[in-house]
Amino acid sequence: MKRLLLLLVVAVLIATNLVGCAKKVELGANINLFQGEDIPTLDANLATDAVSFDSLGNVMEGLVRLGQDADLVPGVAESWTFDEASLTWTFKLNKDAVWVNATGEKQRNVVAGDFVYSWDRLAAGDYQYTFMLADVAKIVSYEAVDDATLTVTLAEKVPYFLSNMAFPSFYPIPSERVEALGEGYGTTAEDLWYNGPFYMSKWDHSVEFVWTRNPEYWEAEVVRTPAVTFRVIEQYDVATGVALYDEGQIDAVGLSGEFVTQRKNDPDAVTVPDTAVFYLMINVGNAGPDATAPDDQAGAGNPLFDNLKVRQAIAKSIDKSYITENILKNGSVPAYHFIPSNYLSSNGVGFEDARGEGYMLTDKAEARALFEAGMAELGYAAGENGLSVNILNYESATAGLIIEFVKQELDELFAGYGVTINISTLPFAQKLTEAEAGRYDITFAGWGPDYDWPTTYLDMWLTDNAYNEVGYSSAEYDALLSPAGKDDAQVWADLQAAEGVFLNDAVMVPIYQRAGISLRNPMVSGIVYHLSGYDTSLKWAFKEVAE
Repeated sequence: MKRLLLLLVVAVLIATNLVGCAKKVELGANINLFQGEDIPTLDANLATDAVSFDSLGNVMEGLVRLGQDADLVPGVAESWTFDEASLTWTFKLNKDAVWVNATGEKQRNVVAGDFVYSWDRLAAGDYQYTFMLADVAKIVSYEAVDDATLTVTLAEKVPYFLSNMAFPSFYPIPSERVEALGEGYGTTAEDLWYNGPFYMSKWDHSVEFVWTRNPEYWEAEVVRTPAVTFRVIEQYDVATGVALYDEGQIDAVGLSGEFVTQRKNDPDAVTVPDTAVFYLMINVGNAGPDATAPDDQAGAGNPLFDNLKVRQAIAKSIDKSYITENILKNGSVPAYHFIPSNYLSSNGVGFEDARGEGYMLTDKAEARALFEAGMAELGYAAGENGLSVNILNYESATAGLIIEFVKQELDELFAGYGVTINISTLPFAQKLTEAEAGRYDITFAGWGPDYDWPTTYLDMWLTDNAYNEVGYSSAEYDALLSPAGKDDAQVWADLQAAEGVFLNDAVMVPIYQRAGISLRNPMVSGIVYHLSGYDTSLKWAFKEVAE
């Protein structure tokens, strides 16, 4: 459930050689990556976006971590067991797992109490991922039996529970750092402690940040990259990245648009797997986190979008294939769904099996008929009605092209009714804040899974979910997502049905399911791309040292 940016991470290299503290390790060259936005936070409880999660997944570590083969491998926990009778997991922590500071100096061991502190803080705080504890992972209690033993008791058996434990919201946090830094925790590199394969040795906001190999990491012998340097290129465009790649300044660059056509057959072109979906959100009831009275929510958003037919008209009016074929050109596919195809299944039943071609298929004639009918229901006839719609976007060249095209499509749909469309473009972190506060009519967003189960996409639209930034509320939808009193087959069928109910209500309009083509230096290997959780792992990455 992470918020996403429209770009792929990229890499540049510098040569160096280091020796691990316990074993001599043959290290490669340094890797430089770029990021299109500054990191919003390194507070694992507070993070909500792909940029933050990607760093957290490499400089911090949970009980388990995402592996190289779409699997889960030991992290801080060296072993774990599950007792079905008591619904209790017991994790045995690795006594070699330690915290280091921003210069790589050991501070102390990671202990079970660090998980208890983090989860207590997540449960008690006003965080958007607080719901993950009880509503997703179904945790009812947890205890540090001793420094090396953590027990976790669930309300019910959860098939994706271990996948949850690899997600940054469940990472340990050292209490002494939070107590020392207060609200500043997670905002600077030098004041944090780290327990991952790397530590953050530098964070010059909006300029550069550096992951440095952690010599105290419990499995340091497999970490062969001395350092990973990220340059931050805000308002990034692909032409800039390709130029840097061709100049030898970076080792990889994600392609889109004309560059896919020009370079997709290059010998250094690689396909990057992806399960992210990008979409429009239509505000129908988000008055912001400070709203308390029912009238606040009822009056939120643009009154035009209180009408179902107007929303459905928007969903049916956008030619999504134009976006994928003429703007992206990278293998992304038009989305008439929210759960990605060919990704999730249960007992041999693919999630997509129930939906056919999908929901709200593009049909411009039907879209116009729905729009006119909806406007009549709202009391508007054709003419100069003096109406406006505000679209909120974030700074990205590709996102800008997409929203300009969406505006053209909506101008055509709204023609003759006096509706003016305005676009507001903000830095990514600021755009997230504005969307959470409900200060938009339509906004462009992306979502990738936190764990491998449909609820990672669907839970966010529940009536009381903190991520429900459109203000959607449907008793039918909420009931379909509840597993109470259902067998496994019925749970799966109801999740499939819930996707259709939600998309037909048209408060969210899927645009495309992302795919990626990148150019990558053949001397770089071992970067692992994940389908859920954080995007990439560099724990196993290696760059040959140039002769």
